[in-house]
Amino acid sequence: MIEELFNSGKWLVDDPVQVVFKFTKLNSSYPAQAGVSVPKRNMKKAVDRNRFKRRMREAYRKNRTELYDFLSVQEKQCALMFIYKGGINVKSEVIDEKICALLQRLQKEHE
Repeated sequence: MIEELFNSGKWLVDDPVQVVFKFTKLNSSYPAQAGVSVPKRNMKKAVDRNRFKRRMREAYRKNRTELYDFLSVQEKQCALMFIYKGGINVKSEVIDEKICALLQRLQKEHE
């Protein structure tokens, strides 16, 4: 599924976060499945990569209800992958704002 997502999904970018998404049938009862990634190239220390993964998962968890409502109304399912491309000095609030903005843009793209 991840390979298919990267090969044929659509990309949205709002630095320092990128999202690749695809509207597809999932093997789940949830309207969306999401993953997060922080490349080792950008952050060498695993501690830092894990911290930013936690921040991104929390930002998605707080902002996913609008996406779930949108997908339920549309009767669609979506696979998402968030990729962090920034540095180590980015605050949690910035990540939260960027993920919220990306989710809103994703909904507008599908309308």
